[in-house]
Amino acid sequence: VILPVLAELFKQNSSKENLQKFLSDNACKIYDLKFKEDKILTLEEKEWQVPNVYEDKYNQVVPYMAGEILKFQLKH
Repeated sequence: VILPVLAELFKQNSSKENLQKFLSDNACKIYDLKFKEDKILTLEEKEWQVPNVYEDKYNQVVPYMAGEILKFQLKH
């Protein structure tokens, strides 16, 4: 949920082009990590509703911003 929230924040502040730097590039520089091109995530501007709960046979988890409509989502 946090990646779509951050994408919306960066867009609202007219700094969408800095999102990758914030999420990935700066950490690679700071921690001397190698950027893995096969580990790319893509966000698309498409509304979706955060589920009220994620659950399986044994657990229930209420996600951050449960029930809220977000403007970005991870592209599958």
